[in-house]
Formats: sequence, structure tokens, C-alpha cells
Amino acid sequence: MIELAVRWRHGTLAVFSLLALFGLLSMWNLPMELQPGGDTPEISISTVYPGAGPAEVEDLITRPLEDVLEEVEGIKEMTSSSQLGASSITIEFDWSVDLNDKLIEVINKLNQAQDLPAEATDSDVQIASGGNGASAVMWVVLSPSEGAESDADHYRDLVEEVLVPELRRVEGTSRFIIVGGRKREMEVVVDPQALAARQLGISQVTDLLRRTNRDVRGGPLVTGRREYRVSTKSRATTAEKFEEFVLRRDENGIVYLNDVAHTHMGRQFRDGFFLYNGKPAAAVGIIR
Repeated sequence: MIELAVRWRHGTLAVFSLLALFGLLSMWNLPMELQPGGDTPEISISTVYPGAGPAEVEDLITRPLEDVLEEVEGIKEMTSSSQLGASSITIEFDWSVDLNDKLIEVINKLNQAQDLPAEATDSDVQIASGGNGASAVMWVVLSPSEGAESDADHYRDLVEEVLVPELRRVEGTSRFIIVGGRKREMEVVVDPQALAARQLGISQVTDLLRRTNRDVRGGPLVTGRREYRVSTKSRATTAEKFEEFVLRRDENGIVYLNDVAHTHMGRQFRDGFFLYNGKPAAAVGIIR
């Protein structure tokens, strides 16, 4: 064969040239997508429990359903979130499973769930589909190791302050979805007696915070052929800065916010739960 290829070198060159040409034509005709497919084999379960708080949804809906769904074979991981009036569970399977068969198995297991509140609706079970441009192509979950205590708030801080800034450097990332834990927020605890003594009302405190704690846009600044966007950064980020806000200034003197209120860094009101394999966690979804 080698001797024949050497002897008929012109024919061999022509054959390989044609193969290379066909390869280039095939490459140019390959379909291109901004967000190509490759959906993860997942099944989502949504249950509505009208009027129930996140803790009630977690205890009465999410955990009982997770208990029966754990018996389904082929599960790779299970994540859930409990919000005001709604429970959401997502099951990721191994790539080798038939999702249609697993869909039937999941529905059968859900029918075995007992002692669910009568007010809760029947669970909506669907094969999760990824073609939506707003869906995450990848999730990174922070959860406790075996035997360790779970602190979802701390995990959220790590996601927001460490993980997301690093992920923003990765080419092709667009937006991020953060779930689990509670965001940090500044809490202002007003002393009603201190307000009354200075003849002030709570509305004046809220107006002060709304008016003062914001960034101001200055518009474009054009210098020659360059244009810059100008803004004034006046948003306070520490309790000390908040307490320096001037609530009133008149002939009697200056009333600062710390004269009538105590300020400290706290957490947002909990309006949902995110669980990973049954434990509180935090996660970030990456959108291209």
C-alpha cells in the first residue's frame, strides 16, 4: 500500500487534497449557536401551597417530597428551594437514564407522599429543558462537608465576594443567578423616644435614607475625542457612614442619624430556602 501511494504520488496528493477540501467545506457548514444545546438530564417538581411562609413550605411540602423522591434510582443530585407559597425541587440524573421512564417513576413516588396539606396543589412535574437563553448552563454549589455545620448565609457571602468576581473574568460569562442564604443589608433601628424628644417622625428617617443613600449620575464628560461617564459615589457602605447622615440642621443645632437610631450590618428578611442534598446551601448559576 505504501509502495502504491509513493508510485502514484500525484493521485495520492489529489485524494488528500480533496479530503482536506471536503473537511473545510464541512467546517464552514457546521451550525453555530450562541448557546448550543446539551441539556442536563433533569426533572423539575413544582408545588404551590398558597399563603404559607417559607419555613412552612420547607417543613410541610419540600422535605416530605424529598423523602419519597430519594428512593428513585439513578439520581445524581437533588436541589430544592422553598419560597413564599411555593416549593421547587430539581433532580439531576445520570446521562445513561431514560428521562421518560424516570418521569413516570417520579410521578409514582410523588403519589406515595402522605400527610401533605390539603391546601397544597398537585405537584407539576416536567422534564427540565435548557433552550431558554436565560437558563444557567452551569451551577456551582457551596454546601457543607460531611459532619460540618451548614451556614447558608456565609456561603452566600463567599459566592458574592469571592466566587462571582472570579467567574466574571472567564470569557463568555454574561450574568449570574445567586440563590440560597440571605443578602447583607444595613439595618437601622430607630429609637421612638429619641425621635419624639426631637420632634421628628419615622417618615423623616425613611426620606433621609432614600434621598441621601444613592449614587448620582453626572452625565457625559467630553474631552476632545474622548467621552467619559461621570457619577458621584455617595452610597454609604458602613454603619459609621450611615450614622453621619444629617437628619435635621437648624438654629437648635444638627441632629445626626445616630442621635435617634442604631445602625448595624444585618441580613435581609428570609423569604425562601435553598437546599442541596437536603442541607442549606448557596449556589451560583452561570449564564452565557
